[in-house]
Amino acid sequence: MTEQLNQAYIEIIKLLVSCDAGEEDEILEANQNLVDEGFIGMLLEAASSLKVQERVEMAERLYQIATVLESSLQASIENQDSLRRSYFFLLEAFQHIYSNALFKDYDSIINLIRQN
Repeated sequence: MTEQLNQAYIEIIKLLVSCDAGEEDEILEANQNLVDEGFIGMLLEAASSLKVQERVEMAERLYQIATVLESSLQASIENQDSLRRSYFFLLEAFQHIYSNALFKDYDSIINLIRQN
């Protein structure tokens, strides 16, 4: 699987290198299921290789794409973490409400909500 994944990354990078300016978004969107940390790492390796080959303009283009993707991926991860924390808070809140509502301990429920 790893070899197939690496080959898929290489194919996307070839498309990015050969496409006209402005077509990068279409290529990345069509392959969004493959855009991950591994792809970004390979993209950076390709950019470094191009820079060594003195294809500086193309190297900069790939570095720029990698930077945007890295920021986007990080934001996505942070969003997922935020959603996960919200989910667990709500789960805890509902359990707390259920258990304390039986005893009519509404102050405890209000305190939990105020703390978060």
